[in-house]
Amino acid sequence: MRYLNTLILFVFLFTNSHAGSSEVPAPMLDEIRHLYYSSVEEEDYVEVFETFINNNFSNDLLAESPVLAAYNAAIISVKAKHAFWPLTKMNYLDTSMVALETVIQKAPENLEIRFLRFSILHYVPSFLGYSKELESDLEMILRLLNNGKTSGLDEKTVRGVVDFMIESDRLEEIEIANLKREFQFVQK
Repeated sequence: MRYLNTLILFVFLFTNSHAGSSEVPAPMLDEIRHLYYSSVEEEDYVEVFETFINNNFSNDLLAESPVLAAYNAAIISVKAKHAFWPLTKMNYLDTSMVALETVIQKAPENLEIRFLRFSILHYVPSFLGYSKELESDLEMILRLLNNGKTSGLDEKTVRGVVDFMIESDRLEEIEIANLKREFQFVQK
């Protein structure tokens, strides 16, 4: 009987955390973040990231979870970074931006999603035509941070967002001062 109860509990927890909910368990989301940011630095992590996603999440969950869908779209832009041919780079970037725009339409006030796109576009030359999206993300990120709408992100993640925003050289002095005052933990 105890074995049956354990099995039922396991099935309940597994199906609730993966199939029936658009929420990604925190440890898995931490791993996704780690693999994504590692892939930005080292191309080998792109395949590791994709394998992790394919092995742990159904296509239904990828469609239901805006954060998961955003990381899945963002990894395409990382492929652009690592691609050799300019046309390949542009195709990856365009595909990524279309997918991210779709996710942002579903969750326009999600700080993590907006930050993902902002951090990608920060490095994209303005002549490629994504300045409007970059500015929109910048405004939304500042609004969300100033209103304390951090989408349930932990302090470490919020700290990373705030630090990147300050170091991006895209903020006015008053905006930097406001962020430093609001997020005192950011000051090193």
